[in-house]
Amino acid sequence: MFENDTSGGRIAFFRAAQLFLVTVTISHLILCPYSKVEESFNLQAMHDLYYHGLTPAFQRFIFNIGANSLEREPPNLPYDHLAYPGVVPRTFLAPLIVSYITRVWNIIFLIPIATIFGTVFPDRWSMVEHFVSLSSNPLAVGWICRATTACLGIWAHFRLANACNRTSNDDEIKRRKLSKSYSAGTFYLLLTATQFHIPFYTSRVLPNTFALILQLHAYTSWLSNDVKTTCILLVCTTAIFRCDSIILLFTIGLSFLLHPKRDLTVKRALIIGISTGISCFVSTVPIDSILWQKFTWPEFDVLYFNTFENRSSEYGTEAWHWYFSKALPKGLLGTCFAIPLSFIRWRRGEELTKFRSLDTTLFEYIIPIVAYIALYSFLPHKEIRFIFCTFPMLTFVGARGLAEMKMWMALSSQQTQMSGDNHIYGMKKKFEDAKINKTIITSDTVLGNRKTFYNIFKKFLFYAVVTVCVVPSFLVSCAHGIVSSHNYPGGHALQILTSSLETRANEMINSENIAANYDNFHVKVYVDVASAMTGISLFGQRNFLERVCVIDEKRNSQTNRNIFGSSGDCLIAGNDAQKRSGCGVSCEFIKGGYEDSHNNISHHLVANDQSITHAISEKSQLEEFTIIGVAEGFPRLDLRNLSLVKRDAIYVFEREGWR
Repeated sequence: MFENDTSGGRIAFFRAAQLFLVTVTISHLILCPYSKVEESFNLQAMHDLYYHGLTPAFQRFIFNIGANSLEREPPNLPYDHLAYPGVVPRTFLAPLIVSYITRVWNIIFLIPIATIFGTVFPDRWSMVEHFVSLSSNPLAVGWICRATTACLGIWAHFRLANACNRTSNDDEIKRRKLSKSYSAGTFYLLLTATQFHIPFYTSRVLPNTFALILQLHAYTSWLSNDVKTTCILLVCTTAIFRCDSIILLFTIGLSFLLHPKRDLTVKRALIIGISTGISCFVSTVPIDSILWQKFTWPEFDVLYFNTFENRSSEYGTEAWHWYFSKALPKGLLGTCFAIPLSFIRWRRGEELTKFRSLDTTLFEYIIPIVAYIALYSFLPHKEIRFIFCTFPMLTFVGARGLAEMKMWMALSSQQTQMSGDNHIYGMKKKFEDAKINKTIITSDTVLGNRKTFYNIFKKFLFYAVVTVCVVPSFLVSCAHGIVSSHNYPGGHALQILTSSLETRANEMINSENIAANYDNFHVKVYVDVASAMTGISLFGQRNFLERVCVIDEKRNSQTNRNIFGSSGDCLIAGNDAQKRSGCGVSCEFIKGGYEDSHNNISHHLVANDQSITHAISEKSQLEEFTIIGVAEGFPRLDLRNLSLVKRDAIYVFEREGWR
């Protein structure tokens, strides 16, 4: 695989590694189309900003500023975060950017279709638009939002891989006048793709994911010796997305101040930090204050919650060494075996089979990363996603180790081949002179065979190390991916309900008395906390409304009837993913809260509110309701039987006697 030493061969392997990372990331995106509670805020925000934009929040915010305290209206706005604010506020900057990029994709997708069908079928354009427009396909909108996030992350990884290439074996390349090496970048992409967490979470819209994108660009500048850009990006990450990045900023910034070759002084660091912090404050606070309907700096609130109040420990604690003993091995997998190789200084010269002392070249990169993990370990509440930012640099160290070992093998093979050629030339010359001792010939032959054996052994050792670092990791990652795809029972349950009611709706449309069937067609769905936390999002709810509670022109044309009258305004009645009503059709979602008290009240509401027609709940029994579907969850691998074991997790209910 790595024996093609031409520049074209190295570039080909580098491009193949890029394609491999893209394929793995997109595969995770396709296998796991739903989201969990950790990413719910950003995903719901992308939905609201795509469909509603900033206008409602801006108008209400301006009105409240001009009104006195008695005239101010409550924030009755179509935004999910105002009804379910969560524990701490989060920034809307990333969801705003991604949602508007998705809007651009919508425009690009619609213009060619409009050009073709608008002239050919002018009377059917409304029907075509309903099926083609992304706005009428909420699941596609959500998928593109996540795919856009994944593209931003992959691009950042590609930049870091190129930076790895530039820092790989620079002295050796210059000394031997070799072409540019692509080995370190190729190994970085390969190791990253065979891990599970980084490719999987690249398409998940967590705050950690958006922070990691900026941190990857910061690492690229770090490897390129661009101190100013590195500091600016880390300050932006801290002020906008993850306040805990201040620890990473501290460790890396301290290494810049102590490193003799880094052009950074305390005065310059303060200037960069203050100016960048003010810019970030101006960029994020106005947008977040408008959407939260109050003055807020989200990351300051998070910092106060986690540090001064120390309330994050309410959500679970781990031992101090948890990051080192469990999180890093689980996250890096086979990369852990490659990291020690970067600290070996392979001897280059006459004796390539030996190595000399310890290579401390990468200490300037790995010490700040390890220090960040050590300092973060003092916080009792621990999650593996909190140290995602350390994985790329640790992977770079492992990739550099494999690249150094590959060059040691390649140069060793080259010198062995040159020695063998000289040996054959000398043998021929001795035979021509006919002055040779047979014993000497045998000794030289044994020496040549020994060098050939060493060459074979080095190749075997290199390929064995690469195999150990890559193959088991990839197999484990595939297993994790399969298990994770079944870990969203709430999303699957909503899809079961959507398919069931859509089938009934189609049957009603095709029946004789269609108007009577659809008269007073009311659907009210209750979603409990467990279901909302395991895959039900506003995109899924809007998809339900589009498929069940909206009768489009295509369905009307099938029956040659105008069910809702001549205007057709009720085809898109309402713009909220929670509720749609009008023209005899009413669809509504109500969700349980995340607090225990709200959860109890919600279940009491289900038992007593006769208007609730369906429910999605983790409870296996509800009075006056019948189970019409079950979504399995809680997956685990049964290694003994080589199978995936699941059990019933979320139940889909329908009220007895409904229609």
